[in-house]
Amino acid sequence: MPKKFKGENSKAVSAKERKATKAAAVKEQMVKAAEDAMWQDDDKNVAKKNQRKEEREKKRLEELQRKQEIRLLAEQEAASVGGVAGKPPPPAKVTRFQVQQQKQQSEAAAAATAAKEAAAARASAALLVENTNKLDDVVSASGVDEAIKVLRCVGEAIKVLRCVDEAIKVLRCVAEAIKVL
Repeated sequence: MPKKFKGENSKAVSAKERKATKAAAVKEQMVKAAEDAMWQDDDKNVAKKNQRKEEREKKRLEELQRKQEIRLLAEQEAASVGGVAGKPPPPAKVTRFQVQQQKQQSEAAAAATAAKEAAAARASAALLVENTNKLDDVVSASGVDEAIKVLRCVGEAIKVLRCVDEAIKVLRCVAEAIKVL
């Protein structure tokens, strides 16, 4: 004899649950559709009123668009003609007080720009201060070849110099340059 199955079939149970949820969803959808149909307004007068309102709004928008197109065409025509359509408006009247205020403002602006330029000139002058860290009478040579060139120049300078004091000064400078190397 075959074995008797004790318990329940899991696949059959899950299939029944799926069918039940699907049936519940369909039933809920039908109830919702019936309720929506019940609340739907089928009054013909209200429908006509809404239709007339939409038509009026559509007509108003078309009229606005037409007016904008006409205005745009008129502006283009006036621009192409060269502005013959009308005179430019006269300049606004200005009182003496307003003229004085404008003059004072322009003078103040000119003074401010002059002050800025002067400050910039002072700043640039401060930047161009001579470097006092470098001695003028010290000869510098960063390599052996440059040191030899400096010594040759110094030797020629000594030949040219006739004063002994000047020759001593040059030799001291050369000695300092050699110490630096």
